[in-house]
Amino acid sequence: LFLALEDTDWRRALQIIDGMPEQAAVWVISTGTVETTFGWSLWRRLPLHEACRRQAPAWMISALLSSYPFAAEEATQFGELPLHLAVECGAPPEVVNLLVVTYLHGICAQDQSGRTPLEILQDSEMLAFEDHQVVFESLTRSQETYLTLLQQHADEVKEIKVRHAAGLVAIRQHHDEDLQQEQEQQEKLLAAVERLGRIAEEAKKNEAKNSEQVHHLTHVASTQKETLTLMDEQIRNITSSNSQKEIRIESLETQVSAKDQQIASLQSQVHDLQGDLQRMAGWQQDVLATQINHTEDSMQAMVEQFVGMVDMLAGQDDRLTSLLKTRNIPNPQKQQPKSVPSPRRNKTSEEKNSAREQRNIMDDETMNHIAAAATTALQVD
Repeated sequence: LFLALEDTDWRRALQIIDGMPEQAAVWVISTGTVETTFGWSLWRRLPLHEACRRQAPAWMISALLSSYPFAAEEATQFGELPLHLAVECGAPPEVVNLLVVTYLHGICAQDQSGRTPLEILQDSEMLAFEDHQVVFESLTRSQETYLTLLQQHADEVKEIKVRHAAGLVAIRQHHDEDLQQEQEQQEKLLAAVERLGRIAEEAKKNEAKNSEQVHHLTHVASTQKETLTLMDEQIRNITSSNSQKEIRIESLETQVSAKDQQIASLQSQVHDLQGDLQRMAGWQQDVLATQINHTEDSMQAMVEQFVGMVDMLAGQDDRLTSLLKTRNIPNPQKQQPKSVPSPRRNKTSEEKNSAREQRNIMDDETMNHIAAAATTALQVD
C-alpha cells in the first residue's frame, strides 16, 4: 500500500485497501542503511502521511481514514500530523477538511519546530493560489471554533469544580460545627469532673465530721461516672458518623468523575457522527461525478457514430452519382415541395410533426429513385 501511494497509483492503492484494510495502520520506517548526506534521513510514516505528502485526492484520503481513523492523530518523527503534511504540500481543500473533521485537535497541534498547520500555510508562498486561500480561511475558522469549544469546556469544568468545592465547604463546615459542639460538651464534662474532684477533696477533709455527706458525694460521683460512660459512647457514635460522612464525600467525588467521563464520551460520539456525515457526503459526490462522466462518454460515442454514418451515406451518395454519370443515366433530383404562402402564425405540434413526416417521405422517394438508377446501370453492364 505504501509503495502504491509513493508511486501515486491511487487505483491500485484503493484495491489494496479494499482487500487488506489493516495495511492502513502499518508504520513504514526507514532503516538508514543507505548512506545520505543528512542525519535526519531516517523517518517513520503511515500510509496516510505519505498520501498527504503526494497530494492524494479526497476519495483516497477518505478510504485511508475509513480503514484507520486514528492515523489522523499519529505524528512522524518530526512531530508532523497528516494535517501538517497536507497543508505544507498543497493538498486541496477537501483533503484538509477531511483531516480537520477526523481530528479537530490537530488544528492547534505543533510539530517539533513549534509550528501549527495555520502557521505553516502563513509562512508559505501558496496563499497566492485560490485553493490555498480557501484552505487558509477554512483553517482560520476551524481554529477559532476549536478555541471557542475549548473555552466552553474549560468554563463548564470550572463551574463543576466550583459547585463541588462549595458542596465540600458546606459539608466541612457542618462537620466543624459538630466537632465544635462535641468539644464544648467535652469541656463541660471536664469542668464537671474538676468540680466533682474539688467536692470530693472537700468531702475527704470533712469525712470525719460528716460521713453521711461523704456517702452522698460518693453516690454523686458514681452517677457522674455513668454519665461519662454515656458521653464516651456518644463520642464513639459521633466518630462513626464522621466516618460515614467521609465515605459519602468520596462517593460524591466518584460521581463527579463519572459525569466527566460521560461528557467525554458524548463529545467523542458527536465527533464520530460528524466524521460519518462528512464521509457520506463525499461518497455521494463521488457517485454523482462518476455517473456524469459515464453519461458524457456515452453521448460522445453516440455523436461520433452519427457523424460516421453521415460521412458513410455522403460517400455512397457520391459513388452512386458518379456511376449514374458514367452510364449516362439521369440523376433523380429531390422534389422540393411547393410552398403555399400563408399568413404568419405559430405552428402547432401536429403541423410540425406532419411537416417532418412529409420530408421523411420525400427523402425515401429520392433514395428509391437512386436505387432504381443504380440497378439499371448494373443491368446495362
